[in-house]
Amino acid sequence: MSHFFSHVWKLLILALIFSCADGETKFGTKVIASQFAVTLPDYLSPVKNLNDDAPLQMGNNIQEIYLIARFNDWKDLRKKHADWEIEDYYDFHIENLLLEVQEPTAPGPDSVSINGLNALVGYYEGKLKEDEIYCKLVMLESEKTLYQLLIWTKKGNLPLYEADMDRIIRSFKEV
Repeated sequence: MSHFFSHVWKLLILALIFSCADGETKFGTKVIASQFAVTLPDYLSPVKNLNDDAPLQMGNNIQEIYLIARFNDWKDLRKKHADWEIEDYYDFHIENLLLEVQEPTAPGPDSVSINGLNALVGYYEGKLKEDEIYCKLVMLESEKTLYQLLIWTKKGNLPLYEADMDRIIRSFKEV
């Protein structure tokens, strides 16, 4: 019974938040480590402990949407795997992420260009603990750097956030 009341409580808080808001999400651009910039919705705030290596960690515990972004120098990466390309890093990351997920679905990524950078954009979904989740994984490569974005939410929230997730991804720029 307490799980029911917990769920009702979250819904009431969400209703209060949305009734107090002007109804339109505002976006602002954030520069990270003088390395890259992304445009983020105002409902995401800095958080800690999502990934120790990620200079960008954003989230919203009430709306249950999260984002991390990391980057690595190609020189450092090539010391470990001299022949790996962006596809190898995408495969490595998706395989590791899927270790945590039950009943996963992970179609192959799309190869795209985002603001002049080659990118692989894919997603996976599955069950994490008792929640169905949806996660976008993005790898972007420049001449010197490999970038990784990971954005996730509960699968039921996808209709609310998918357009914002795509906007964040399309906004990525190297500085």
